[in-house]
Amino acid sequence: AVVLRQSSGSSGINAEYLYSSSVMVCRCQIVGDPGVGKRSLAHQFVLGQCPANLQSNTFESFSKLHDGTQIDLLVDLPIDLNNTVLTEEYFKNVDALLFCFSIEDLSSFERCQAHWFPLLRPYIYDIPTFLVGCKSDLLPQTFLLSGLTSPTGVQSPSSKTASEDPTLYVTRELGENLSRQLACTSYHEVTTESSISLDRLFSAVVSAASKPNPSEQSCVCTVQ
Repeated sequence: AVVLRQSSGSSGINAEYLYSSSVMVCRCQIVGDPGVGKRSLAHQFVLGQCPANLQSNTFESFSKLHDGTQIDLLVDLPIDLNNTVLTEEYFKNVDALLFCFSIEDLSSFERCQAHWFPLLRPYIYDIPTFLVGCKSDLLPQTFLLSGLTSPTGVQSPSSKTASEDPTLYVTRELGENLSRQLACTSYHEVTTESSISLDRLFSAVVSAASKPNPSEQSCVCTVQ
């Protein structure tokens, strides 16, 4: 069974056991800039399809049974991060956190390091974190085969687009380097064109989230 739950506002999330009280629940939060593919990732993983018109910056929650664990996906934050007390309480119930960017948008990659990670760092010191490059199917084959990388690593955004300048794509090398720099659990490249890449990501999430307290029945992962 797959259950889609949608919610909005800043009152937080009410935990639900949608399958069985004996099933471990992993709450996974997803964050990242608008338009990087967070919502498409969640829809494709849970529902097996990605609607054409998805609203950005609207909180949604999804649930799916994967690897024997109920994964609650939380897309975008339902809280005001300026409220430190509420934010601390919220992340106490989160088991894993995905920092998402678009592989074809270098600025969204840079903001994972410059904005999202520093913003949430005080609340996630003991939560497994994952750096996720979305839209990997948009990397041109010629670029993949050439092994091109940005000569200076993460460079300042320019007026050119990735299709005009191959060095504006985020390579796997850059993604893995930033993942190590931020001490993330691991780096993953995913696409809504392949369920395999999504299954691998969330199998890693379940595995990492269950290690610290394997006897607990709750696991949370947040997506934004």
